[in-house]
Amino acid sequence: MSLPHVLGRLIDRRLSALERHLQAAIEGDVTAVHQARVASRRLREALPVAGASAPKKRMAKVLGQARRITRALGPVRELDVALGLLDDLGHADPSLADAIAATRACVVEAREDRRRALLERVDRDDFDRLARRVARLTGTAEAGDVRWRGVLAERAARRAAALLGTIEKAGMLYAAERLHAVRIAAKRLRYVLEVAAETRAVSCARAVSELKRMQDALGQLHDLQVLAHYASVARLRSEPGGAAATALAEFIGRIEDECRRLHAGFLGRRMRLVAAAADTRDRIVPRLQAGGVVTARRRRRHS
Repeated sequence: MSLPHVLGRLIDRRLSALERHLQAAIEGDVTAVHQARVASRRLREALPVAGASAPKKRMAKVLGQARRITRALGPVRELDVALGLLDDLGHADPSLADAIAATRACVVEAREDRRRALLERVDRDDFDRLARRVARLTGTAEAGDVRWRGVLAERAARRAAALLGTIEKAGMLYAAERLHAVRIAAKRLRYVLEVAAETRAVSCARAVSELKRMQDALGQLHDLQVLAHYASVARLRSEPGGAAATALAEFIGRIEDECRRLHAGFLGRRMRLVAAAADTRDRIVPRLQAGGVVTARRRRRHS
């Protein structure tokens, strides 16, 4: 399995996805902001594997450039989701109209600030520089170089250990920051396993599916927590004891109730997430270290 053939195509796909969505994101397309951010994260996870033989300083520069794009997109995406949630809640319960309007004003104000920051930090030239650096990073790799498998195994092992650690730290109580840490750790493990799957290095479809389900569920929880924050900002700006403050307090209470319901769902599936991380540590990592290619038949049997 030659590195240029397998990982070169994988990097090309990720770069193409980022290029496709980034320009639309810069122009204001809400969906493209999310897609560009995901593409940048997936690229970041694949780069250390594809550049296993590259100098560390060169790798650090490429990762720094990709991370800069991700971080510029993230804050805008977060508030795009908040506005979408407000729309859904308003349609579901018209009685929340006043509280939603007040919250929306705070979200829109913050999004405009973040949008300006995005335009100041990222443009087409940033992508072009990143693409050139990626080409230099992967262009010197030799066919047959299998060091990438060791890097992939090490990253998968580290991501699995991190996820198990955040799950343990989160415990059984509702704690927003610790649950968010679980979500981030699940996302990172999922992305590294996607690299393993796309290179046909090992079968891991079941673990990836479980990680995605949990990431989505915890993502909903985080999105509501963001919404509760801006509703609280709106409440602080309203007249104490007034009708608006009362409506916003009720709105925040409903959001918090839904957060606790979602947390209960997380607890119900918590051990499945533990199992996905343990499967990575106990089965996937050793197979990556052992080498070989997963055939189509073997993928079906182990998935």
